[in-house]
Amino acid sequence: MWATASRVAIGLLVLCGTPGLALAASINLVLPFPPAGAVDQLARDLTPSLVQSLSEPVVVVNKPGAGGMVAIQATLAERPGERNYLIAHTGLLSLNPYLFRQPAQRQATERLQPVALLAQAPLLLLVRADSGIKTLDDLRALGKQRRLRFGSAGIGTVAHLAGAQLAQNLGVQADHIPYRGAAAALTDLAGGEVDFIFDLLVGSGPLIADGRVLPVAVAADRRLEQAEQIPTLTELGQPLRFSSWWGVVAPRQTPAADLTAMQSALVKAMDQAQMRARLLSKGMIVDVRTGAAFEQFIAAESRKYEPLIRRLDIRLD
Repeated sequence: MWATASRVAIGLLVLCGTPGLALAASINLVLPFPPAGAVDQLARDLTPSLVQSLSEPVVVVNKPGAGGMVAIQATLAERPGERNYLIAHTGLLSLNPYLFRQPAQRQATERLQPVALLAQAPLLLLVRADSGIKTLDDLRALGKQRRLRFGSAGIGTVAHLAGAQLAQNLGVQADHIPYRGAAAALTDLAGGEVDFIFDLLVGSGPLIADGRVLPVAVAADRRLEQAEQIPTLTELGQPLRFSSWWGVVAPRQTPAADLTAMQSALVKAMDQAQMRARLLSKGMIVDVRTGAAFEQFIAAESRKYEPLIRRLDIRLD
């Protein structure tokens, strides 16, 4: 009996020391989003390549809720034998610290460190196709006649900030109508309840394709490769850049060797032609920046959004 127990114990030690087996450390990719959707699919598309590069199990864990705090807390609460990485986004890292004035949000974010930026998706300025608005000048002219109404996926979203900034730049008055998600805002845009919205191509593409919604401009420095007919706001005299972006962050106590390995695995995964093509079809652009470069990017985005959030006096707590 003791001999059998000894052989089992020795076997367990051998397994634990063998890279890539089930008893080795596993990796969780935590998402602040529910299953399905573009970012959830991005995480699941990444998984096979990460498993191959890291020789470890990788599990996608969906933790939506509380403005991303549920996902942050799940990422920070590591259990023995697991390492957590969070796929964060614009709102979580560059907006929420100013939208939530209580220190808990900022303190939670400060316990995370950048690993790699993965992709961006520029926002499109959209109007109803039969509204009579065809150009940015048409939208400005309508705004000189009456107050405009613009929708967004919710208070404090990038789309909300983009709409408010555009209205200010055009010198028109516009009321913000927040919705529970971009799909509801798109539905009301097509139905004539709002005059314009900003949204991503991945969500608005079907309504654009069937002729119900018209893209007026893209809020980026250059035109989208898969929609080159849409001019940029910069071309139209409004150098506004608004995008949603996603990247991987980790708890600050994550060992440097693990961070380096994950960075390398993410760079390799995002460099695959199939991945780039899949993201391009959704209006997303691969933009990989690791470590300090990603940290500088987050800081620049924060500097852009903080004064706008304070000017609009937006609070989510």
